[in-house]
Amino acid sequence: MSIPGNTSLKSQSSNQSVKSDFSDLNLGFKVITGFLRCQCKGNLLSEIQSKRTELITFWLVWFSLFYTTFIIYFCLAVRQDCYSIVKLLENNGALFNDWFPIIIVMATVSLIYELILMVFCIICLASGGQVIVSIFHWALLSGILVLCFILTFLVSKYVPHLWTVAFLSLKIFVPFIHVLSLIISTNFSWIFYRHWFKISQKVERIVWMTIWLFTLSIFYMTPLIFNSPFMKANLAPKPGIIALGGASNVAPENTLIAFEKALHLGAAGLYITLHFSKDQVPMIISDSTVDRTTNFRDQKLLVNSQIKNLSVKDIKSLSAGSWFLKFYFPLTTVHPQYAHSFIEDNRRPANLSSLEQLSAAFLPLDAFVDLTIQDYQVLNVTTVMQDVNTKWLFSLAWAAGASYVTTYNVELLKSISIPLFYLDKEIYLTIWVSVDVISIVATTISFLTQKPSS
Repeated sequence: MSIPGNTSLKSQSSNQSVKSDFSDLNLGFKVITGFLRCQCKGNLLSEIQSKRTELITFWLVWFSLFYTTFIIYFCLAVRQDCYSIVKLLENNGALFNDWFPIIIVMATVSLIYELILMVFCIICLASGGQVIVSIFHWALLSGILVLCFILTFLVSKYVPHLWTVAFLSLKIFVPFIHVLSLIISTNFSWIFYRHWFKISQKVERIVWMTIWLFTLSIFYMTPLIFNSPFMKANLAPKPGIIALGGASNVAPENTLIAFEKALHLGAAGLYITLHFSKDQVPMIISDSTVDRTTNFRDQKLLVNSQIKNLSVKDIKSLSAGSWFLKFYFPLTTVHPQYAHSFIEDNRRPANLSSLEQLSAAFLPLDAFVDLTIQDYQVLNVTTVMQDVNTKWLFSLAWAAGASYVTTYNVELLKSISIPLFYLDKEIYLTIWVSVDVISIVATTISFLTQKPSS
């Protein structure tokens, strides 16, 4: 037998607990929105203005989030191949050239901020409210995008070859990028479909659906776009390692100590470049000047740093590694004539007709992009890939079938026993098809569930 009074008390207590839960949720939401200086309101704007505001806000946050992620990925991909950036800064007298930590910290902070904004937008859209972002966030997001554009411009102007390095990194990481892009797009498909059904204009619907389907198609066909050499049945032999300037990461570049250390670490050979002094004496040095690799700036008697304008006596008065000898070896002299090395020979013969046949081809990183390396293999020409200084780039050279690589990091590359992320072609084909099918099914279900009933 039930007691009406007790039932009433139970229902009241239940309602109070529900109200308490909602009040706690609203309180937490108010704290978040107050901290972000954003609002999530309903029925305050006209329908057209509301849709435009939500659309612009969402895509601004999404684009800045994507751009910042791209900058972080770019910096991580080219970090070990930034010799040209450091060289450029040092040759121009920059007091600080350790640019990498600054960009990474700034980009990471920006990424965290954009992720918080993105979560807020998703919560508002999911709850049926309208996203209203203050002018402060618009200005901050615009500032982040401006900095990203400036960095993109500087890289394109001064070190454009780093874009090649970043593009090549996509070849090795394409399986992960493929899966991650489909996970993100599939999970966000319900947001797109929800707002797509709210669009009243037929032409606008067609435009947005075309853009959406085109984007999904690119994600689905990503493995075909980048044509990764890692997806093959047979693996080529490990490339030989040629040291640029010796073991220049553990000893002064192009000194006898660096040469001996490189051979001790297992380098297959040494790559040097000759520049000629004022009195026509060959010098093993990379740069056309002695600014970067010696203490030239501390010398008050010498004015011109060009090697062609310096005599042997002038060059011998410079130090190209005494700091290293002082701390690591019980020696008191250094060989300044062995200063540094570069990739190309600046003293090539004027007449090349005597060279009947090429025995080796020194290829730039662009050869990975258009697969030039395969053309040389058909002609039985030894291929040497230049400036391979990271594990992933060495793995790419290995998978592509390069005979040798030139590097500043002999010890790092020598420690690699198998290419990174090497995968059998049939296994990856199975993963590729499975992920695409799951994504298509999930997005279709999302479309059908968001479709309003007639």
